[in-house]
Amino acid sequence: MVTEQLQRCITACTGCAAECRSCADHCSTMGMTDGVELCMECAQHCEQCVQVMRSGSNAHCQHCAEICERCAGFCEAMPDDSRMSDCARTCRMCAEECYRSASSPVG
Repeated sequence: MVTEQLQRCITACTGCAAECRSCADHCSTMGMTDGVELCMECAQHCEQCVQVMRSGSNAHCQHCAEICERCAGFCEAMPDDSRMSDCARTCRMCAEECYRSASSPVG
Protein backbone atom coordinates (compact mmCIF):
# COMPACT_ATOMS: atom_id res chain seq x y z
CA MET A 1 0.00 0.00 0.00
CA VAL A 2 1.24 3.46 -0.88
CA THR A 3 0.85 5.82 2.06
CA GLU A 4 0.09 9.54 1.71
CA GLN A 5 3.72 10.32 2.54
CA LEU A 6 5.01 7.92 -0.09
CA GLN A 7 2.64 9.49 -2.62
CA ARG A 8 4.02 12.95 -1.81
CA CYS A 9 7.52 11.56 -2.23
CA ILE A 10 6.61 9.88 -5.54
CA THR A 11 5.38 13.24 -6.80
CA ALA A 12 8.53 15.02 -5.60
CA CYS A 13 10.85 12.38 -7.08
CA THR A 14 9.03 12.40 -10.41
CA GLY A 15 9.39 16.19 -10.64
CA CYS A 16 13.00 16.06 -9.50
CA ALA A 17 13.89 13.47 -12.14
CA ALA A 18 12.43 15.67 -14.88
CA GLU A 19 14.17 18.79 -13.53
CA CYS A 20 17.50 16.99 -13.26
CA ARG A 21 17.27 15.64 -16.81
CA SER A 22 16.60 19.16 -18.05
CA CYS A 23 19.48 20.51 -15.99
CA ALA A 24 21.77 17.79 -17.34
CA ASP A 25 20.94 18.97 -20.86
CA HIS A 26 21.71 22.53 -19.77
CA CYS A 27 25.03 21.44 -18.26
CA SER A 28 25.86 19.61 -21.47
CA THR A 29 25.44 22.76 -23.54
CA MET A 30 27.81 24.51 -21.14
CA GLY A 31 30.40 21.72 -21.30
CA MET A 32 29.98 20.86 -17.61
CA THR A 33 30.47 17.09 -17.64
CA ASP A 34 30.41 16.86 -13.83
CA GLY A 35 27.01 18.54 -13.84
CA VAL A 36 25.70 16.22 -16.54
CA GLU A 37 26.81 13.14 -14.62
CA LEU A 38 25.51 14.30 -11.25
CA CYS A 39 22.14 15.46 -12.56
CA MET A 40 21.67 12.24 -14.54
CA GLU A 41 22.62 10.17 -11.49
CA CYS A 42 20.06 12.07 -9.42
CA ALA A 43 17.36 11.61 -12.07
CA GLN A 44 18.05 7.88 -12.27
CA HIS A 45 17.97 7.43 -8.49
CA CYS A 46 14.71 9.36 -8.26
CA GLU A 47 13.17 7.17 -10.95
CA GLN A 48 14.34 3.99 -9.22
CA CYS A 49 13.04 5.24 -5.90
CA VAL A 50 9.62 5.91 -7.47
CA GLN A 51 9.45 2.33 -8.71
CA VAL A 52 10.24 0.97 -5.24
CA MET A 53 7.80 3.34 -3.53
CA ARG A 54 5.00 2.27 -5.87
CA SER A 55 5.30 -1.17 -4.27
CA GLY A 56 4.75 0.44 -0.86
CA SER A 57 8.40 0.42 0.25
CA ASN A 58 10.57 3.28 1.48
CA ALA A 59 13.77 1.22 1.17
CA HIS A 60 15.47 3.58 -1.30
CA CYS A 61 14.32 6.90 0.15
CA GLN A 62 17.30 7.61 2.40
CA HIS A 63 19.83 7.01 -0.38
CA CYS A 64 17.75 9.03 -2.85
CA ALA A 65 17.66 11.95 -0.39
CA GLU A 66 21.44 11.87 -0.10
CA ILE A 67 21.90 11.91 -3.89
CA CYS A 68 19.43 14.80 -4.19
CA GLU A 69 21.36 16.73 -1.52
CA ARG A 70 24.60 16.21 -3.44
CA CYS A 71 23.05 17.37 -6.70
CA ALA A 72 21.52 20.41 -4.99
CA GLY A 73 24.89 21.34 -3.53
CA PHE A 74 26.53 21.21 -6.95
CA CYS A 75 23.81 23.29 -8.58
CA GLU A 76 23.73 25.85 -5.76
CA ALA A 77 27.36 26.65 -6.51
CA MET A 78 26.09 28.58 -9.56
CA PRO A 79 23.48 30.94 -8.08
CA ASP A 80 23.51 33.28 -11.09
CA ASP A 81 22.31 30.51 -13.40
CA SER A 82 18.52 30.24 -13.13
CA ARG A 83 18.43 26.67 -14.53
CA MET A 84 20.91 25.51 -11.90
CA SER A 85 19.03 27.37 -9.16
CA ASP A 86 15.75 25.75 -10.20
CA CYS A 87 17.38 22.32 -10.13
CA ALA A 88 18.92 22.97 -6.71
CA ARG A 89 15.57 24.08 -5.27
CA THR A 90 13.76 21.06 -6.72
CA CYS A 91 16.43 18.68 -5.41
CA ARG A 92 16.24 20.18 -1.91
CA MET A 93 12.46 19.79 -1.83
CA CYS A 94 12.75 16.21 -3.07
CA ALA A 95 15.40 15.42 -0.46
CA GLU A 96 13.09 16.71 2.28
CA GLU A 97 10.26 14.45 1.12
CA CYS A 98 12.63 11.48 0.79
CA TYR A 99 13.98 11.99 4.31
CA ARG A 100 10.38 12.18 5.60
CA SER A 101 9.47 9.00 3.75
CA ALA A 102 12.59 7.19 4.94
CA SER A 103 11.60 7.82 8.55
CA SER A 104 7.87 7.12 8.13
CA PRO A 105 6.24 3.77 8.76
CA VAL A 106 5.00 2.19 5.55
CA GLY A 107 2.50 -0.33 6.70
